[in-house]
Amino acid sequence: MVQSLYSKLYSPTTIASSRVVERFTGDTIDERWSTYNLAGGPAGLATMSDSIDGGLNIDTNDTDSNLLFGISFNNIRHYSPTASKLICIFRQNTDNVNYSSIVSLDEDSSLGTAGFIHVGQNTAANASFYMIRSDDGTSESNTATSVALDTSYHKHEVETFSTSIQYSIDGLIRITKGTNRPTLKLAPALFVQNLEATAHDADYLYLEVYNK
Repeated sequence: MVQSLYSKLYSPTTIASSRVVERFTGDTIDERWSTYNLAGGPAGLATMSDSIDGGLNIDTNDTDSNLLFGISFNNIRHYSPTASKLICIFRQNTDNVNYSSIVSLDEDSSLGTAGFIHVGQNTAANASFYMIRSDDGTSESNTATSVALDTSYHKHEVETFSTSIQYSIDGLIRITKGTNRPTLKLAPALFVQNLEATAHDADYLYLEVYNK
């Protein structure tokens, strides 16, 4: 008998929670995403890569220092700050000390004006290792993993609990963070940022977010 996908994921009595799965395939980004440019300057690019395992390429597309460009749900926030999980496979295409590529859960798509969880490369906070940065809407803090920055694909996972945030890379828990956690509903966002006068980009291959 052919079974539904629902029956594979859930028991017969379970009411499914909100979930998004994005494989970043095809010739254009899905219409549920909105692009944003937060630091001034020309708009960046969010395009499907014509390459093997290319996925979605996000490019600041300009040499303005501190330019930030990405995609978000435009403040449509479905996910719990205490009982959700995010999985993202991506790579940054530069691992120097003046560049950030981030996957995040945010209270507000304006980034930095409300609570958030950012993971990935943020060389303003740590120039050597992947890290997690979180904000409770009032103050923020950063914690670095022991995983060195590189230009390979990695699976990044963020799981929220009532008292902590857990950050895993490639299936291994790297950080459990109990401070400066967002308290309001969240939405996913992906972005890259120039921290010098050079354009930068990253490739995003897979994203899944759901409430537990």
